[in-house]
Amino acid sequence: MSLTGYIDRVDVIHHPELEDGGDESVAPLDWNSSSKWKPKRLILIRDIKSVDGPSKGKIGDRHRKALFDELQLGLYARCWEIAHPGDLVVGVGISEVGMKTSHSIELSPAYAELFEDNGIGKVTTFTHDTHRFPSEDAEAESDPFRAWIAERLNTAFDVAEGAESGLVHASPEETTCTWCSVKEACGLAPIVGGDTSWN
Repeated sequence: MSLTGYIDRVDVIHHPELEDGGDESVAPLDWNSSSKWKPKRLILIRDIKSVDGPSKGKIGDRHRKALFDELQLGLYARCWEIAHPGDLVVGVGISEVGMKTSHSIELSPAYAELFEDNGIGKVTTFTHDTHRFPSEDAEAESDPFRAWIAERLNTAFDVAEGAESGLVHASPEETTCTWCSVKEACGLAPIVGGDTSWN
């Protein structure tokens, strides 16, 4: 699978423990804190999203949606690691920009203490209780953030395989169709009230 895209923000975290070097190879997908592979640099990846508001009760909703309903952050994380051997992505998140700006970041539990109270935004741990590798039982030893990346990659490969087989299910909505890059070919935008021309 070949991907093209732009990551809105990448933070390189300098840490004294990493100054002695680290591995020059691509981070193992099943990396955990007891792995022999050691990172040269720690990376946080963020995507910036425009939102209405957000109203008080909806702050962070876009971040949760990006983690569980979308593939973008997981793909960005792994693509960064492949393009930059020695780097370990330890967090991804969404910066919601509207009337207020909020920064949320999902972190690997292996590095959660490093980021306590350092101004990177609201730290979330949604994946800590929801993800582990399929080969593990309830007493998982893996890093749940890494298991989340693997799950997002597996989903992306399944979607790509289905699309190559002709299984593409359009999900037209006015807001989706407005930004869709294939709306002229699809033809469903007028049905749901979306813009049919390129923006």
